[in-house]
Amino acid sequence: MGSTLKVHYEGWSRKWDCYSDYKQELYRFARAGSISKRQAHRFRQLKKGDFVDINPKMRHEGWVVGEIRRKDKKSGQVQVVYEKDNKNYLFWAHLDDNESIAEFMTESGNVNRSQIDVEKHIKHKDDQQQVPEAKRVRSKKKPTDSETLLQIRAQKFFKVENEVIDNKYVIGDWLEVQDVRSEQWFPGTVIDKENNWIVVHYDGFSSKYDQSLHVVKMKQWLRGLGEGLEPDEIELEIKEEMQNFIQGLKDWKWELLTIEADGNCLYRSFAQEVYGDQKEHMKVRAECIEYM
Repeated sequence: MGSTLKVHYEGWSRKWDCYSDYKQELYRFARAGSISKRQAHRFRQLKKGDFVDINPKMRHEGWVVGEIRRKDKKSGQVQVVYEKDNKNYLFWAHLDDNESIAEFMTESGNVNRSQIDVEKHIKHKDDQQQVPEAKRVRSKKKPTDSETLLQIRAQKFFKVENEVIDNKYVIGDWLEVQDVRSEQWFPGTVIDKENNWIVVHYDGFSSKYDQSLHVVKMKQWLRGLGEGLEPDEIELEIKEEMQNFIQGLKDWKWELLTIEADGNCLYRSFAQEVYGDQKEHMKVRAECIEYM
């Protein structure tokens, strides 16, 4: 086969075996152990879930933000997941490779479009939709110190007249938010909510980057944590087993109910059993408190 070799990766399934021409793809080869067993001298404190800048130049040249998914126990290699064209890719790099990995945000540039720009765009649309009376209410002076916290929050998380509230997020939820400039997705947690607004704190960022987002008007920029990742074999097996389990319950005429994960799971479960509706969880909670 000339200079073409069939390569098997140590510790990997044979389905990952591949052919490679060592003359045309010399960059893929190195002396045995020179990288796979070489410890790192940079970024020794990095751990799984940390962010770095990477340059996957053999596939997508240019610096982007990536998240460490795995760390090799025998060397300074790390597996990084990054996004390109709305797809997630995996990339292995050695932490000492200056051309492939750098400190977070030192090469990839600034994160996230200005929140002010986004909110101005939303408010402009709302102002166009409002009747004159509603505009006059919005134009009143800012609340004074003597006014209630509720009024202050109402101004911060404003809503237009007859706006339907469709905000299923709860404080503590994890999600991913897309940067409208770079189109990259960043994980964060909900730290506040009101009306159709949520406040997101981005994982690994300072609180000064916390962002207010309208869950209806900005729906296309929000998604569940990890939704962009391709499921691995184990996840697919778990999903298949779960589907078989649910089908097995149906065969026995049993039903598996999903309880909303909002911190009241136990109360919701008892509400389902006692009242036949998990939405009665606050009644169960009140009865428990009264009993105690």
